[in-house]
Amino acid sequence: MKAVADISRPAESAVPIWKRSHYLNKMTLRELVVAYFQYYTIQVYLVIAAAAIGVAIWQPTTLVRGFAAAAFVVVVYPLVWYGIHRYIMHSNWMMKSPLTARTWKRIH
Repeated sequence: MKAVADISRPAESAVPIWKRSHYLNKMTLRELVVAYFQYYTIQVYLVIAAAAIGVAIWQPTTLVRGFAAAAFVVVVYPLVWYGIHRYIMHSNWMMKSPLTARTWKRIH
């Protein structure tokens, strides 16, 4: 007896790559690289990095300012990340609204 195809599900190739089921242990390195660079967040990060490099080339800074900025980021970033994670991600106020519940689950 032949199995009937489920017509309610789209073909695997029609589903965006970040919504597909991936088995990392069965993917080749090439498939992993393709999946990585097709993810929209990675593409946004690459655009931001390219813009930052462009600004750095267009408006170069001094060595002292560069070190000061790096030191500021090393100190401030973990504190801000902890505050966001602790007081926003682990709070339930975003789960109470249907408009933000899905995003809250996705972010955290």
